[in-house]
Amino acid sequence: MFCPLGARKCDHCSDEKRRDIQRVGILKTGLMERREREIPLGLFCNNDGKTFIKNLKVCPIPEALGVPLVCPILTELNWMRIHGEGS
Repeated sequence: MFCPLGARKCDHCSDEKRRDIQRVGILKTGLMERREREIPLGLFCNNDGKTFIKNLKVCPIPEALGVPLVCPILTELNWMRIHGEGS
């Protein structure tokens, strides 16, 4: 899918649709009729979580790649929980 924010083809961009199902009863015959339609919602960014592209200001992918990974600070209590010595 072509993402308008990154101006390139992106695997995280998808076109979302919502399926709308209605059940309608016809009084004259007493039968139930099922009406189904797809409502287009627009382009969706799967990398950002749950955000539509029209609500984003910039592409979140370069920002996510630019964040350095931080090692968790391992306390003595957490170390014992991991190794099973504190229970």
